[in-house]
Amino acid sequence: MNKEATVQQVQLMGHRIRRLRRKNKLTQPALAERVGIPPSDLSRIERDELRVSLDILIRIVAEFNVGLEELMGKPSDGPRGRRR
Repeated sequence: MNKEATVQQVQLMGHRIRRLRRKNKLTQPALAERVGIPPSDLSRIERDELRVSLDILIRIVAEFNVGLEELMGKPSDGPRGRRR
């Protein structure tokens, strides 16, 4: 994957977080509280205006039980831990 494609994947991460949050029927304030950030920061992350730290990213993937690959836009083989 070239550098430009990698940047595009990272830029879409916020949209993927929003999709997971909505799929799990969580509000921004509820998810923000669970991962320990202000709701305004989560809003900016979802709009790709704020880069998410690795620490927060780890909390988000744990909350949704997904792999980091899913947030990066790479195909997943199902729930975390069930790779082929």
